[in-house]
Amino acid sequence: MSSPSAAILVKGQNAPIPGGSLIVTVHLAVAADLSALLVTSNGKVRSDNDFVFYNQPQGPGVTCLRPEGNQPWRIKTDLAAVPADVEMVRVVVSLDDASQRFGQCAAPLAVVTDGNGAEVVRYEITGLSQESIVVVLEFYRRADTWKVRAVGQGYAGGLADLIKDHGISVEESPAAASPPPAAPPPPPPPPPVATPTAARNAPAPSTYQPPAAPQQPPAAPGWPPPAASHTPPNTGGPAWPPPAQQQQPPAQSGWPPPQQQPQQQPPPPPQQQPAQSGWPPSAG
Repeated sequence: MSSPSAAILVKGQNAPIPGGSLIVTVHLAVAADLSALLVTSNGKVRSDNDFVFYNQPQGPGVTCLRPEGNQPWRIKTDLAAVPADVEMVRVVVSLDDASQRFGQCAAPLAVVTDGNGAEVVRYEITGLSQESIVVVLEFYRRADTWKVRAVGQGYAGGLADLIKDHGISVEESPAAASPPPAAPPPPPPPPPVATPTAARNAPAPSTYQPPAAPQQPPAAPGWPPPAASHTPPNTGGPAWPPPAQQQQPPAQSGWPPPQQQPQQQPPPPPQQQPAQSGWPPSAG
């Protein structure tokens, strides 16, 4: 709840604020961060150093406070330390998701508190639609004091339009006013490719390799094996073993065998003629 003494503003209204330290917080249903612009009377920054954001959190009299605990991004100002040639300090809110628009979420609520935490100003930013970055409010000089004005001016072109409007030459994309995004999750694996039923039911190709054909055993040596050729060294003596004497083959008998000549028998001795008895016997 707001403090009874807090000023509740609508777009275009202003209110006096006390001196000293002030903190601006913007409550939003989606992720967002804050930045600040220190501009001169012509509405332009003096240099790029007058653009205070998460990556350049310190400026003269202005600090960008990082989220802690339940607190979102905040802008802390010490208006007494703001240079004399700076006429306005503008507080800017930008969505972390560049594809989102303020018209897609509930209206942001800006709250200004003093150094003791007491609420000084409350401003609900209504009427937003296609904007992705909005100037919430501004602290501006009025004579020797400071006042606050509810601005609520949005930029559909995002940070690029904002920095161009304020004379900033920083070559940044809209992500410059937002914290570095978390690394995206790895893409999901591709779905399996559907295959025809016949292909699914087909047997897997065989990886069987037939055994190599057995090698033929070496040819068996002839029998009886040939005598190994050995030439004994020549020692000057008789060769050993002595060469075999060549045997004359026996004369082959002719066939049919020759007829043997019959042995000639010696002629028989002549027979003696018996003595013939004289007939008539001789007379004696």
